[in-house]
Amino acid sequence: MSQVKATRSELLRLKKRLQAARRGQELLQQKLDVLLIELSKYVKEYVEQSKKVSISLKEVYFSIITAKAFSDQQNFHVFTNLMKGSLDADVSFNSVMGISFPQITVSLKNSFSNFYSIVLNLSPVAEKAFSETENVIAALIKLIELQQIILALAEAIRSTKVRVNSLKYYVIPSMEQAISFISLRISEMEREEFYRIKKIKSKILKSERSLEVQ
Repeated sequence: MSQVKATRSELLRLKKRLQAARRGQELLQQKLDVLLIELSKYVKEYVEQSKKVSISLKEVYFSIITAKAFSDQQNFHVFTNLMKGSLDADVSFNSVMGISFPQITVSLKNSFSNFYSIVLNLSPVAEKAFSETENVIAALIKLIELQQIILALAEAIRSTKVRVNSLKYYVIPSMEQAISFISLRISEMEREEFYRIKKIKSKILKSERSLEVQ
């Protein structure tokens, strides 16, 4: 506190800063509350999506196994090679609460054709397997998107919480302590000045009375 200037102008400046700091803490706390709500929402969505993906992966696995079992093995491999690269992904960026994250859009370049099924002597299940694989890939990408949003929100929550705690437990208490110190010091100086003036007046009165007696 020895470095704090005990002046009225410094007291006024600190009070203004304290008011701004309290308002800043309030706004940051509101932001933190909203971020926590958003995080809870996306975590819930992630859990639900994860369950769907888990079920879809099992269905795809059994569909592929079935299609392979009832198809000519060599032709099945030819088919899987033909269908490689059938999906195309386009990456853009979106934002939640001003937090940027990648958004992936999947499109189908090559569709399943009955021509493949007839010429390559594939099981009818092959079309189902391909369709389910396409859907599960889209679901996995959605899961990745949700994961990225959650990670971004978690980081934003961490940094915002640090700022809130800094204001709440360090900046604001330090300002309040400085204001209290300056107010007390000014009061002491005013009392000292009051007694000094009173003493001077008393001496002047004594001098005047002494002159009158003479």
